[in-house]
Formats: sequence, structure tokens, C-alpha cells
Amino acid sequence: LERLDIKLMEASPGDRGWEIFQLDYNLNEPVLQTIISDEIMVVFQKINNFLWKLKRVEHQLSASWGVGVAYVNEFAKIPGMKNRFHRFYLAHQEMSHFVNNVHNYIMVEVLESAWKIYHDELMQVKNLDELIDVQVRYSHSILHKALLSEEQKDLNRILK
Repeated sequence: LERLDIKLMEASPGDRGWEIFQLDYNLNEPVLQTIISDEIMVVFQKINNFLWKLKRVEHQLSASWGVGVAYVNEFAKIPGMKNRFHRFYLAHQEMSHFVNNVHNYIMVEVLESAWKIYHDELMQVKNLDELIDVQVRYSHSILHKALLSEEQKDLNRILK
């Protein structure tokens, strides 16, 4: 935890704390800086930021549901609102399902599977160059599978 910092990014109009908040891991020791390059740290920041935003969406969906449920009885008294509330409920469930599926995909299919491969390859490392190469492959694998790579920027823009 000594190496973990909070970094506030430059805010754009309308941004709140969630949008500008970022966790930053400091590698102050030369050995760590040799093994884990700035390029790899950028990859880890991207995936962390993506997961942070995903949690924000999950939180917002939960909060919006709480507001809707609080007024459900009032809505039911207004002609035609019961059907609209039901459509809101269905749309909300679809969005929640999508967010949960994306989160689970990142955690299981991306991070856990990449970690297993990384661990297995790490056990075979014989020198520093091989270690660095394993780190780079690990970070690029995560970036690609998480749909956050440069080649997938159009899809990433849609997910944002």
C-alpha cells in the first residue's frame, strides 16, 4: 500500500470525482522499474480505469433503480405509467446484465486466464530479457482481450 497513490486527472466540464480519479502505483526501486516498464504500467492503468468506470456504471444503475423503486407506488396511480415503469425495469435489467457480463468477462476470461499463462511462463524464465518479454506479452494480452488495444479503439469508444 505504500506504493499506491491517488492521482487526479485533468477535469473536463461536467466531470465528477469518478471521472478524474485514478489509482497510481509507484515503482521507486530501480529493480522494479527495470522489470515493469512505463509501457506496462500504462496497460495496467488502462485496465484499472476501465474496471473503475465499469464499477461506476454499476453503482449508477443501482442508484437509479433505488430511486425508481421508491416511487413505484406513486407511478402506478398515474394512467399508463405502470407500463412505462415496466419498460424502465426491463431496460434497467438489460443494462445491469450487460455491465455484469462485461465485468465477469474481464475478471475471468481476461485477467485470470492471462495470469495463469503469465505464471506458467514466469516459471520458465531463465534471464532478465526473458522476464521482460513475458511481462510485455502478459500486458499486451490483457489489453487485447479486454478490448482496450489501439486496434480496438472503435469498439472501446462504443463501450465507454
